[in-house]
Amino acid sequence: MSVSDIENQSGVACLMTPRGRGAVATIALRAPLEQLAAKTRSLPSFFLPRNRKPLHQQSTGKILFGKWGEEELVVCRTGDDEIEIHCHGGEAAVARILSDLEKLGISIVDASNYLKMVSDAWEADYVQAISRARTFRTASLLLQQREIGLEIWRELEKSLESSYWKTLDEQARSGHRKIMQQMRQWAEFGRHLGTPWHVVIGGPANVGKSSLINILLGYERAIVVDQPGTTHDVVSAETALQGWPILLSDTAGLRETGDQLESIGIELASQTMQKADLQILLLDRSISPDRESRKLLASFPDALFVFNKTDLDAATGWKDIEFPQSPLEVSCRTGEGIEHLVEKIVQRLVPRTPPDSLVYPVTDRQQLLLNRLEQLAD
Repeated sequence: MSVSDIENQSGVACLMTPRGRGAVATIALRAPLEQLAAKTRSLPSFFLPRNRKPLHQQSTGKILFGKWGEEELVVCRTGDDEIEIHCHGGEAAVARILSDLEKLGISIVDASNYLKMVSDAWEADYVQAISRARTFRTASLLLQQREIGLEIWRELEKSLESSYWKTLDEQARSGHRKIMQQMRQWAEFGRHLGTPWHVVIGGPANVGKSSLINILLGYERAIVVDQPGTTHDVVSAETALQGWPILLSDTAGLRETGDQLESIGIELASQTMQKADLQILLLDRSISPDRESRKLLASFPDALFVFNKTDLDAATGWKDIEFPQSPLEVSCRTGEGIEHLVEKIVQRLVPRTPPDSLVYPVTDRQQLLLNRLEQLAD
């Protein structure tokens, strides 16, 4: 069913929050509310506010408490013919409400189609980006971009016509190119406002990688076993460091081995390390460096080097090793140095932030438009 077909129906609704278990789910509904009120007489389970006034008589922006059948929930009128339903996040509650809406002739669509109906493409683009934000900090930045960038992208889209560029002299073209280059400089930062930075912890076997990821996450996500070579797969979990979303991955011990299964895990660990936004190379300071440790240092010169087990005496062999930068020192047992490590991780991932007044791409659609405009400007 196309968007135009849907608009000819009695109304449209969609689940705005991700499917699955959650505390609260949000369902958006767009329909002629006065007509909907007449239809609900045949559906006693439809939402009834505590003030017992129908939805079309409620004030816009007012939060309404009431029941949908036996379940208590909250509804807010967000526009003349638009409401948001906030209910229990379980699948059963969502399915029951959507089923009731269908009985009233409401078409159930996905979020993408719904946004195309209630807003233009650029507004929908920002709404979807904001919905992917993992933290308050990134959501705030995306909301700020929406406020200052919406009209900018609309205007930039108009300049896709080649005739527009033919009217510009070289000085004007140069000015356009400079602005677009400034925007592009922050494209990777903008992408990460909706996608976590990937930090991979690697190193020799049994140096405490699982312990480190546990302490950074704040809970025991990885299984810690005092036996070399026990981690065969990449174990990942999300967290936030200083408000920035981070995907942390714990990898197999990087070493030479004749075990086929372990070799596969080590190869996967190496590939994951290479693709990461930041590599943390964890080393055991209490054990003298061997050939494998030296090889790892040469293979990942841009990694953040970290010594673990600083609560133990340091082996003398490390004094002869030349590091690209001085290793940080932590103890996963005592927690010493972890706060400083977090600061360094954030500094490496987000060394600076863009000016508040600058618009930069935060979605694939915006990035694609920027690419096309740069081609026209050349």
